[in-house]
Amino acid sequence: MNTADHLYTMAATFQDICQRWAAFCAASVEYLCARSSVLCPSWVYLPVYALPEPWFDAPMAHKPEVRTYLLERTPEPFTRRNIYCGNRMFANKYELAEQHRHVSPALRCIGYLVHPFPQLTTWSITTLLFFFVM
Repeated sequence: MNTADHLYTMAATFQDICQRWAAFCAASVEYLCARSSVLCPSWVYLPVYALPEPWFDAPMAHKPEVRTYLLERTPEPFTRRNIYCGNRMFANKYELAEQHRHVSPALRCIGYLVHPFPQLTTWSITTLLFFFVM
């Protein structure tokens, strides 16, 4: 591959990455405006902010069961733009505590066993619980 081909490939990859994140930002603005009862700016509805191919953004997104979970749980402003990332990207600690309160005691016990390990993030604990239930 010569230098020109390499530069073209890099530019195309960069453009794809930018398009993904621009679509994610538009979906985020729409989602947060609706959540906060704020008028949404019109630019978020432009078709340029929709991806031509589905984007599954989560650890282990190559697994069919994770994709099914993301398809079911991702809010509509994201799915309309072909983005599948689940419904926890903007959850704060109070919302997570409320969701945790509704989990069965057996699963809560697992969470308490895993929690002392600081290298595990909330996402990895959630993923562990998700696959434990599956």
